[in-house]
This record gives sequence, structure tokens and C-alpha cells, in this order.
Amino acid sequence: MGRTKTADQGQKRKKKDPDAPKRPTTAFFFFVKHCRNTKCIQAPTVSEFSKACADKWKSLADKERKQFEDSAKKDRARYDEEMALFKPQKDPGKPKKPQTAFLLYVASVRQKLKNDGLANKDILVRAGELWRGLDDTEKEPFDDQAKIAKKKYNEEMEKYNQKQTAAPAAKKTKKAEPVNGADESDEESEEESGEESE
Repeated sequence: MGRTKTADQGQKRKKKDPDAPKRPTTAFFFFVKHCRNTKCIQAPTVSEFSKACADKWKSLADKERKQFEDSAKKDRARYDEEMALFKPQKDPGKPKKPQTAFLLYVASVRQKLKNDGLANKDILVRAGELWRGLDDTEKEPFDDQAKIAKKKYNEEMEKYNQKQTAAPAAKKTKKAEPVNGADESDEESEEESGEESE
């Protein structure tokens, strides 16, 4: 009898940014590391070791847990500090998300509301009030524009995703042209040595 698939398992995992700060370690994992380093728990397999650690962790007194919880708090502070400074790199080739019907409407009334003397922060509030007062036929042109933009975005994203999956494969199979009269065997040995150094 196999596991049943959840909705999350069917979705692709978001790629982790390699430059992102390392996630904080929990108190329990600091405890497991301690057990591994001090060899205070002996077990023949990894799963038995993990189970023994979990059992011992449950039975630890608050006083004994404190050192691991303090380490976890320090690591959490480190992570929060690094995340505050971290700015994820944006892929300039990735298609921009389309505007919603409401945002298209806001763009259409922004100048009029600005001319009426509203500040930028108040324009969105007033536009929201006006949007809620529109009936379905008045909203329809914006809904249609949003649907067209969404369809175009989905098509562009499909092409973008195909390029992303094809790019790593192309890098592996692409062969460099011989330079300065070097023959192909020289090129291959350079590539192999370059891969080893990575």
C-alpha cells in the first residue's frame, strides 16, 4: 500500500536561491548534532539513531534543553539578520505577472483621481470604493483585458520554463569550438579538468 499524493506533492518545488542565508537550525537538531558528536547514543542504523534521539529529547528536562534552545535562538537571530540584508536576485528574462482587472481599472482612473487632488496613498482607497460600486457590465472590459493578459502571461511562462529546463541540458551537451589550432582531444581534457576543479 503506497502513500496517497497530497496536492503539494503534485506541484513543483520552488528552487532555492543559492545565495539565500542558511535556514535556522532548531533546538532538536542542535541536540541531534550533540548526540552524534559525543556518541552518547549508539544505534546501528540512522533511523534507529533518529528515533533514539527523539525519545531522549522528549524525556529531557527543561534545564537540559536550555543550551540547545539558546543555540537555536542565536541561530534564528543570525538568520533574521541575514534575511534582512538579503535581496533575492530577480531573473530579468522572467515574464512579469499580469495586472488584475482591479489594477487595470486603477490605472484607468489614476490620473482623474490625481487631478481631483488625491494623494497617491488615497488614490488606491478611492479607486477601491469606485470599483466596488461598478456593476458587472462596467467591470467586464477590465475583466476581459485581465483574462487576455493572463493568457499571454501563461504562454510566456510556458516558453520561459521550457528554456529553463533546456538550458542546463544544453550546457552539458554543448562542445566548444577548437581554438588556435587545438584539436578536439585537447578541448575534452581541458573540460574534464575544469569540471574536476568545480
